[in-house]
Amino acid sequence: MPAEPLLKSDLPAIMAIENASFTTPWTEEMYDSVFSDSYISGFKWVEEGVLKGYFVYGLFPPTFEIMNVVVSPAHRRQGVGRKMMEWAADLARQHQCTESFLEVKASNAAAIELYKSMGFEAIHTRKKYYRDGEDGLVMASRFT
Repeated sequence: MPAEPLLKSDLPAIMAIENASFTTPWTEEMYDSVFSDSYISGFKWVEEGVLKGYFVYGLFPPTFEIMNVVVSPAHRRQGVGRKMMEWAADLARQHQCTESFLEVKASNAAAIELYKSMGFEAIHTRKKYYRDGEDGLVMASRFT
């Protein structure tokens, strides 16, 4: 199975992808919650021995909060993000979650397109939410 638990030993590889992917990446300290909080977890997506992406989420039934979805720059537009989102939706259903929320930079058109194609709708804009002053778009979906 391509989805494997995210481990603290994965942090160097995660940070390399994180820093290559964002102008305001998560810090190592932000990832500490993934390894120390019982409600927050993550998985990595590995195909043919290659780390292609990772996903951080919070389980707060009935809510599944998507906290970070990242695909390695070399593997974008190859369906990895969709596969991770589908796997996460199945996980959420297994934990009796009926709704999901995420937040995305308003300028991240590729991610917004993916989320909309998976049933997410924009419900709110958080003005100047990110450290660089960019707005955050809150999106929501209900599971059936």
